[in-house]
Amino acid sequence: MTTNGFNPMDDHAAIVASEGHHALAEQKNRQNLQRLLARRASVYNPDGQPGEPLRQFAELLAIATERGLTVVAFIYPFHAEFLQSIAVTGRSEAYNQWKHALAELFSAHAPKQPGYAWMLRDFGVYAEPTVEPVPARRDNAALMRWWWEPVHYKAALGDRMLRQMLGRTADFGVVLTAETARPHLARQAILAQQFRANHPQLIFNLRRLCPRDSCTLPSPQTQAYRL
Repeated sequence: MTTNGFNPMDDHAAIVASEGHHALAEQKNRQNLQRLLARRASVYNPDGQPGEPLRQFAELLAIATERGLTVVAFIYPFHAEFLQSIAVTGRSEAYNQWKHALAELFSAHAPKQPGYAWMLRDFGVYAEPTVEPVPARRDNAALMRWWWEPVHYKAALGDRMLRQMLGRTADFGVVLTAETARPHLARQAILAQQFRANHPQLIFNLRRLCPRDSCTLPSPQTQAYRL
């Protein structure tokens, strides 16, 4: 960790140099699948009320509104392999519920008067950086531009995200509001299905890595957000 809080991921760099990106991605995919399966498949409590993380986010936004602060937030980017891990573990609907809830909370608390440029940008999307091909097994020479493995991105992608949020570029991520969330999530569901159809070997590998055959092949009905 550097003095300004940046983690250069030196341990990942060493693994990539010796084993390649593919080995690291496979190891992380196995861990991620286990963690996803251990999570509740909803961001809401059994009584239908928002879970604690959503309530805490709402409290944070309320404080920012009271103090006249401008909030710029983003949804973490994931490589398509992790987005597909969310799908095969049956967590797509919960992931989309969470995004939609964040968008509604953000829109509800954002000041309506001019001068407050509140923004929630979704980087957890299917887009050019997130569908970057993972090098083949035993290919130790090929380096990924944007990723170390499916959930840890490189500084280059972080810099690109900052340029987006500062308004200098507009080529990655989508601004979410209560009005845009539903069509955005519907579009992402279509892109997820297209990616899955074009990468059947990846889906096979993810299911193979799942403990006790606990993952299934997602269907359009399980992948799509209930609109």
